[in-house]
Amino acid sequence: MATSARPVRRLLAALALALGFALPATAQTDLPDPDAVATFDSLDDAHTSLNGYLWIPDGKGPFPSIVVMHGCRGVYAGEPYDATVISRPYREWAQRLTQRGFLVLLVDGFRSRFANRTDAEPNKLTSVCDMPDDQRQDTIDETTVRPLDAYAALRWLRGRPEVRDDAIALMGFASGANAALSAMAANGPATAILGGNWPQGFRAGVAFYPGCEFQNRYRPVGYRVYGPVRLFVGGADTRTPPHPHCDKLVHTARTEGGDIDIRFYANAGHGFDRQPGAARDDSIARTLDFLTRVTRGQPGGR
Repeated sequence: MATSARPVRRLLAALALALGFALPATAQTDLPDPDAVATFDSLDDAHTSLNGYLWIPDGKGPFPSIVVMHGCRGVYAGEPYDATVISRPYREWAQRLTQRGFLVLLVDGFRSRFANRTDAEPNKLTSVCDMPDDQRQDTIDETTVRPLDAYAALRWLRGRPEVRDDAIALMGFASGANAALSAMAANGPATAILGGNWPQGFRAGVAFYPGCEFQNRYRPVGYRVYGPVRLFVGGADTRTPPHPHCDKLVHTARTEGGDIDIRFYANAGHGFDRQPGAARDDSIARTLDFLTRVTRGQPGGR
């Protein structure tokens, strides 16, 4: 591992191996490598086999946990598309979260699905940023397919000895934020999966710079949430502009009694949590505070 090999983490990683998932290869980086690679099947029609990268905090569990959904560029920074090249922003979030005592499971929703593609450009095996929307809908739709990956991750975590069953939250970025918001919808995929038994779902959701266009799929009833949700968006974001879609989504959910809030950073662009500045610092602090509160059973605050 890139960081010091702490005895507790070594012990937990050894336990992970015994329970049927693998330790990843390590990379030369100043940020922590995953402690293990988990494999589980999506709840999609094809039961697609997915990889998830697991970071385990120091200390004695069980731990509150965060399922992380990546954006359209996928999990990796490049070849060989494994744990050694997980993109820096996800490693940074894993470090922040584990330092606050959270176990982190980063779900790779692309690699398995695109393993047999024959595109000339290798990065298309793990990225859909340039894929037309109509093609995305058939493969990794953010509102109908990727939420099923999130719930598969939730099921994999639930009942594990190192995880607190009542303290599993969801977090997503860009297209992964849309997937997280869809997963938190009381009138979305969660309806069929949870059957209205909301305590069996995610404790809360966090969405960084979603596009929110998917809200139109919830007409005429409107978007509703079954748990606390927080959105963080940049007013200068030209890739996934928050206005007017995110405003409408939050307004509708609040009207329906949902615990949902949105934080606008007027001069921040897309990916502002990756750039030094006030938007980055404030959004990170608010996210960590929110997740800590809700996984302790406290009000999430604003």
